[in-house]
Amino acid sequence: MKRWLFFIVLAIMSLRSYSFAPTDDTQLSILVCSPGEDLYAKFGHAALRIHDDNQNFDFVFDYGTFSIEDLFQFVGNFFTGKTYYMLDAKDFRYTKLSYEFEGRGIVEYPLNLTLEEKKNICNFIRINMLPNNRAYLYNFFYDNCATRLRDLLSSQVAGLSWNESYEEETWRSAILKYVGQSSLASLGIHLALGVPTDDYATKNELLFLPDAIASVCETATRSDGRKLCEPPQVVVENDLESSQEQDDTALSPLWLFFVLVAVLTGLEFCKKKWFVWLDFSLLLVFGIVGCVLWFLSFVSIHSFVFPNCNTLWLTPFHLICAILLLFTSLRKFTSSYVVFASIMTIVSVIVSLLVGQFIPYSVYPLLLIMIIRGAFVFYGKLYLKEK
Repeated sequence: MKRWLFFIVLAIMSLRSYSFAPTDDTQLSILVCSPGEDLYAKFGHAALRIHDDNQNFDFVFDYGTFSIEDLFQFVGNFFTGKTYYMLDAKDFRYTKLSYEFEGRGIVEYPLNLTLEEKKNICNFIRINMLPNNRAYLYNFFYDNCATRLRDLLSSQVAGLSWNESYEEETWRSAILKYVGQSSLASLGIHLALGVPTDDYATKNELLFLPDAIASVCETATRSDGRKLCEPPQVVVENDLESSQEQDDTALSPLWLFFVLVAVLTGLEFCKKKWFVWLDFSLLLVFGIVGCVLWFLSFVSIHSFVFPNCNTLWLTPFHLICAILLLFTSLRKFTSSYVVFASIMTIVSVIVSLLVGQFIPYSVYPLLLIMIIRGAFVFYGKLYLKEK
């Protein structure tokens, strides 16, 4: 309750007009915010600050705002890839205090701009703030809070050169830094992302990450040779630990689950009985995941989700087979399907290696579970009794 009251008070502080005429004393800055604990905040944030002490104006213009008025509609739009974000204006005090409250850091990069450039950028923001212009179709890789600032500065600062100092890398490796290979968050992300995620992104395309924006703010130059930004200033200290530091043991429950399945499988061999309930449970869960993956890959408009080798071993057909396992008369067919599912798991690994789709550490125990279950049923279905 206190958390909600805190943000309500801050929101009231930000309710004022943001229209003004920039002068030579007006300062525009890029704000780069550190990653947070929630999944949507894992990759950090970037926004534009415009302030002028003489006009008592200090606002943060943020392209990373979304509204959840209807939860079911928001979830539906999220899965179909039709999530709309919007440009919002917040009082700088609101932004600063909210990040202090969350323990997340803010680093400010003051921009070296001419008065004409300041006017053009402020006018661009003013037009974008109009009710019919505020919303845009969000795309995590191509159109987000960071890419909007990149494109805005590229279009308004003549002769701008970013002078990227970092190396090119794949889209997947770029986000691995934030979710890791063995975190629970990485499991869902890497299952959903397909082959295109392992293509190399250009240095300019990597500016979809706020941290990359921070990096080029320190190296970018104008056509006259001046640096785009003044030396950075720490506005809020970052109090959160790096997510990478917590990555090593984050997925131990899945490996423990694999050990449990392996032990149960060994017990089946010893007792010469097929634990049908075990394959029913596994196929039920994997089938539900398969429904989500197939929807994302074949129906949604999300980027980088098709083609996806994970759809070879995680399919909606697992869900159908799980239901059929309940019928004793169909056990011959369903046992054959379990073997087939195991074979398709091996095939998906081979295809992934051939086409270059990365298999993260977090998926290993799930692949092994599917393989050992198929191996058990294949060698034992002729003589094992069901339990």
